[in-house]
Amino acid sequence: MNARFVCNDSEGKQVSALGMDSEHTGYLADGEGGYQTCSNARATWGHTNTTSTLSSYVNLALDSGGAAWDLNYLRAGGKMAESFTEALIAIKVREIKEQLPPTPLPDLYISHVSEQTEGIAVVVGNRGQVDVNTPYQLALWVKMGCHQYPSN
Repeated sequence: MNARFVCNDSEGKQVSALGMDSEHTGYLADGEGGYQTCSNARATWGHTNTTSTLSSYVNLALDSGGAAWDLNYLRAGGKMAESFTEALIAIKVREIKEQLPPTPLPDLYISHVSEQTEGIAVVVGNRGQVDVNTPYQLALWVKMGCHQYPSN
């Protein structure tokens, strides 16, 4: 975006930031291709020929729980672009993890079913949440298919 961001560094001095997230955490280039975070980040400027970048893009990104970035750091190349990339990837990974609920899995699951001469063998696996010394009941439903053969 054509936007600029500032925040307070560890000494309380206002500095230019790579970008910011919706919690007002800013991201600062560390000069070596990494980044540091800073507090009280805010967007200070953003404008194109036809629209306000702040109201049209930055506020939209932040209000929806996302982040906004100053692309000039990426365009600069070198260590600044490396810092930008590291910070962007870190915040995107965090955003993805926070928005995806964990998939609930059953504690016990059927690992393998096989036909035996004396019946059916069922191997039950345990993901570690159930006490395997406690008896449990396994119910199986078998659907029998119906086959039709052509008559002559």
